[in-house]
Amino acid sequence: MVGLVDANDTPLTPEQAGVLKRFLADVVLRLNSLFWIVNKDGIPCRFRMNWAQKELHETAHFRNNILKVRKLGISTYIAMLILDMCLFIPHFKAGIIDKTLNDAESKLKKIAFAWDHLDYVPENPSALDLELARIGAMLKAYHAGIKINQQSIEFANGSRVTVGTSLRGDTLQLLHVSELGYIAAHDPIRATEIITGSLNTVGKGGRVHMESTHEGGKYGLNYEQILGAMDMIGKPLSSLDFKFYFSPGSGIRNMFWTGSPIQQRNSSNILPPSNRSVIPRYRLGSGPGIAPWSACSAAGGARSTPPRRTRR
Repeated sequence: MVGLVDANDTPLTPEQAGVLKRFLADVVLRLNSLFWIVNKDGIPCRFRMNWAQKELHETAHFRNNILKVRKLGISTYIAMLILDMCLFIPHFKAGIIDKTLNDAESKLKKIAFAWDHLDYVPENPSALDLELARIGAMLKAYHAGIKINQQSIEFANGSRVTVGTSLRGDTLQLLHVSELGYIAAHDPIRATEIITGSLNTVGKGGRVHMESTHEGGKYGLNYEQILGAMDMIGKPLSSLDFKFYFSPGSGIRNMFWTGSPIQQRNSSNILPPSNRSVIPRYRLGSGPGIAPWSACSAAGGARSTPPRRTRR
């Protein structure tokens, strides 16, 4: 793609225009090329999906319940996905709910940072860096007039992302609910409002990403939501059913849900104590023959081996 857009804004040839159109039509290429984030060392870097983010992107259902143990960048991926959707889909509406307003606003800042850096040129840039920056500048010119506030971003094409501790009243195409485990343990009334109110702002064709570590042991609304999603493993999912994901952490990336009964006594010891009460009814496995998340279709198709439940 090098040489597609030059520094003098020379009009594109039909061939170049076709290449650019195909690039901008590919959501994976856009996600892995256009956006900048700040890494753990505080250094700007180009966002590229890691293995967990890629698995979620390729296999996500309409509604997804993601139980986390360690940080794998799931919320960063969702933030970049929201920005991408808002840039390329007119009148796209997204919402972010978090345990505190400051946390929700921090996620919006990730989106604002990626927007601001669409045309960013790093030190010692490659030809591709320069070209992607020029494409980013084109996108920023197209969305001139964008309005960035502390709790919302409104795009020139009518798209909008809004953040808060609860959202009602607007119809959303994508809703990100972060840390429902904490909310359910510390503010159960607000957790109920999120489940009964905020989720209803998303239509059947929309998407919900609910990602959280678990708090509260074997009770509470988050516990009920996790069990409900786990009960659907291996079953056909409707657009209103939640698909279950478990992200164990970067050190054990080859471990996936098998849906089979526990056969290893210590299989749940990889989890912190607050999560062990949720997990033990299923076994984690690894290696050949273990179906990864991608064995389920994006529509929630059944695995080859349905899960069996054991009494405890």
